[in-house]
Amino acid sequence: MSIVHFVNCSLIWERRSTDGGRWAREDGFTLIELIVVLGVLAGIAVPRITGVRGDADDAAVKSNLSSMQSALEMHHTMDENREYPKSDTELENSSYIGPDLVSLFGDNGDDNYAYFSDEGNDYIIVYDFDGNPTKIEYDSDGKLTSGEDNDFYITSEGGSSW
Repeated sequence: MSIVHFVNCSLIWERRSTDGGRWAREDGFTLIELIVVLGVLAGIAVPRITGVRGDADDAAVKSNLSSMQSALEMHHTMDENREYPKSDTELENSSYIGPDLVSLFGDNGDDNYAYFSDEGNDYIIVYDFDGNPTKIEYDSDGKLTSGEDNDFYITSEGGSSW
């Protein structure tokens, strides 16, 4: 026969010993109790950790987009025709855009980024976590007609999604 007592918030088991009926004390937790406590702690910690990772990913994308915007503005300012790169190829060959930023685009780049330009007059850079970035387009009334599934974007006019 076992009797459980709660003393100072710790669990103490008392069991009758086999040597003449004396009570013996065993301090500690059972394996089941430890598993339950660890499960509760994991249930609290895991969502917080994954949330931090998501915030860090968002911050990295925003930083990349902001750096790319600065580099594109430098290209535009220094270009003899005052144009932005017209294509991924021109973007990759620009001397004002560093190799770390260029590596985000093109054949060897991250499928989540895409660069769109309207003949060098303006640009849109989009990022989509699912790897399906689409060009952002508006109708004449300023209503978004495509690209609403992108997670982040930045434009030559200073528009952004954050």
